[in-house]
Amino acid sequence: MQAFSGESVLLEELHKRGLALPDEVAPHLRAGDGMLFAWHTEPVAPWQDERWLAEMRRSLRPSAYARMIMNEFVSPESKFIDLSAWGCLRAAIAGAGGEGPLSQCLDWR
Repeated sequence: MQAFSGESVLLEELHKRGLALPDEVAPHLRAGDGMLFAWHTEPVAPWQDERWLAEMRRSLRPSAYARMIMNEFVSPESKFIDLSAWGCLRAAIAGAGGEGPLSQCLDWR
């Protein structure tokens, strides 16, 4: 499971509940209160060796590595597009009549 912090309240609540379970029946596997909970924070597949991990560290942003490989909750690095900038772009398109070719460049930094 890959998740951004704050993205899924249900997932984060299940994660907290699972980590609090009393019985560790195997590494990264907890049980109790009618629940069986597995949450792996290190690779489990045989092909996920040190060489593969090093390649993932090189090719992914740090937050993507933490989320996708280490199965950690992370915060999004940035928004795809700022909504106020999107509104300006929509207004420009509407002002151009919404017809014909239109080129826009958006730099919100």
